Amino acid sequence: MKKFSISHQGVILMIVLWLLFLISFLTIQYSKSVRQQAKLGINLKGKILGYYMAQSAVLYAQKALGISQELTEPTEEFDLWQPDGVFHPVDLGNGTTLKVGVEAETEKLDLNAATSDQILNLLLALDIPEDIASVIADSIMDWRDEDKIVRLNGAEDEYYQEAGCNYTPANGPFRSLEELLLVRGISYELFWERPGLWRYFTIYNPEGKIEKGEKEEFIKLKNGVTYRFIVKGIVKNVYIFYISWQRWGGNKWQMLEERFY
Repeated sequence: MKKFSISHQGVILMIVLWLLFLISFLTIQYSKSVRQQAKLGINLKGKILGYYMAQSAVLYAQKALGISQELTEPTEEFDLWQPDGVFHPVDLGNGTTLKVGVEAETEKLDLNAATSDQILNLLLALDIPEDIASVIADSIMDWRDEDKIVRLNGAEDEYYQEAGCNYTPANGPFRSLEELLLVRGISYELFWERPGLWRYFTIYNPEGKIEKGEKEEFIKLKNGVTYRFIVKGIVKNVYIFYISWQRWGGNKWQMLEERFY
């Protein structure tokens, strides 16, 4: 009978060890994939649940606003709600509490009605450097006007094409607040974080003028005015951020637009 040499046995051992390593590696990778898929599933479940909880929180806020309009003063049982941007906790059960704030769009600068000077002055008031503020103001005006004439610090088709963008200015009114992210000079940070331009601009204040009530005055809901409901919090370990634009009129709410992040 032919016997294997020591060298042959060594080769077989190496092959077996490599096979064991490969099997272990594939097992670990499969386990990671299963865990990732399970985590994605949990996050998706949290997102879906969070969306409906956010809508419930808005409904609660609307009820609270209605009650507050009758009371006009807080009581021991009820915390007064006003459309003043102050966040209130809303307990939705099962250990979930979301914060809801309501504010009028009339307190924000309308992207489609504001002048270049109004936009520039707001940006400067938000401590945005003048050179950047000038670019943003002119680019917003170029974005919405119907011509192809480039303002001093603005941008038309050529700029966006050279920048490698797959879009050009709308040459019409802004249709959403997020459209600002496409405009020259506006970064993710400027829009969402510091100073957070999404908080200061709107497309639902056609009069263009910013109206602010006195701080000590109880703020009444006004017919025909659009209000922004902002909901944030944690649902199933998933951070929820939801915005709903609702118009008040005839003692009822009409939803115009919503965003869920």
